[in-house]
Amino acid sequence: MKRVLFLTLCLAVVLMVAASAFAAEITQTIPVKGWHCAGCSAKTEAALQKLEGVKSA
Repeated sequence: MKRVLFLTLCLAVVLMVAASAFAAEITQTIPVKGWHCAGCSAKTEAALQKLEGVKSA
């Protein structure tokens, strides 16, 4: 029984490490047309910052 528990815990650790490897950071560039002032840029940046998963805009 102890061996099964140990193997289960080892498998859980391996799966957690593997899952974190797939959570890589992605950099995305979004071209935007029609900005006329710095306020347009600031409003868009603020809206992007509110999105889940966005680290910087």
